[in-house]
Amino acid sequence: MITEPDSGVAAVLVAFGEAHGWNCAVFSDGDTMTRSLRAAGDPLLLLIDADLFDSRFDVVLGTLAALDRPMRLRFATAVNGANVVAAGLMARARDLSVGPGLMKPFSPEALNLMLVREREELARFG
Repeated sequence: MITEPDSGVAAVLVAFGEAHGWNCAVFSDGDTMTRSLRAAGDPLLLLIDADLFDSRFDVVLGTLAALDRPMRLRFATAVNGANVVAAGLMARARDLSVGPGLMKPFSPEALNLMLVREREELARFG
């Protein structure tokens, strides 16, 4: 699942995700994304634009933490690396599994490597 307000960036992420066998869904904000999630299901990778960080972000993380579902989060930014760090710390404080942050623009190599590594990480959840 991708939370990304920029449709061009979202399209690139979907293309890479699908090329790696992921089923992709794009959302423009965290509230819409969390409303679409279910507690049970396949392991889930969430790519979240950390620049969407706002007063509701803690609620979104709380909703994710309450789900009984294997998931990994990756936060990305084009603007402020501090948002990625803060988002990751807040997610980890809720015992969510968070991978390294991503900086935009993404290189093809970085996206490919991230998708392979995240599939391996999610496989550990069994």
